[in-house]
Amino acid sequence: MDINNTPKQEIKRIAEQQRKFFREGKTLDIDFRKNALHMLKKALKEHEAEIATALWQDLHKCYE
Repeated sequence: MDINNTPKQEIKRIAEQQRKFFREGKTLDIDFRKNALHMLKKALKEHEAEIATALWQDLHKCYE
């Protein structure tokens, strides 16, 4: 999903959906948190090159 082309109403809907999920308390579960961290680590590894490029383009920072 490209946030620049996403209608504001869709962004608001997604944000409210996320707030509702958080209020349900599912994020308090340790297994949920561990899984979320594993998924984050995987995503960071898969997109390492794009992250490095963005760091340089946006902040002139090296990815090291």
